[in-house]
Amino acid sequence: CIMIIGAYFFGYVVGSITTIIAQRSRAKTQFYQSMDELNRFMVSTSLPDHIRVRCRNYFRYNYHNNSDDWVPILRHMTPSLRELVVLQTSASWIGDLTIFKDLPGACLTSIALSMVTQTYGPEEELIRI
Repeated sequence: CIMIIGAYFFGYVVGSITTIIAQRSRAKTQFYQSMDELNRFMVSTSLPDHIRVRCRNYFRYNYHNNSDDWVPILRHMTPSLRELVVLQTSASWIGDLTIFKDLPGACLTSIALSMVTQTYGPEEELIRI
């Protein structure tokens, strides 16, 4: 009986570790596929080396900082569940802005879902004056 429990526990641990590795390697595989596509694009367009370096640095930065766009997942939720999730995750900082302070939750949810996530690399110029 103890051997069966031990075998079950061992199988559970091995299965959990395998799942974690598979999920981690999937994201890494997608990153490398994106880098391959980027490199093919840069070769086909004959981009200069200094621009290629900036592009690769941006893709690495974006990968390591995990800039995910969750809006497609939120759009699959029911309106009430979506509002609950958005109010918990992002509408709080939107509601702190003076212009949006007194808006109802449904309105804040619409604003949050309409926003576009944009990642900028380190030392990248946002505004040129």
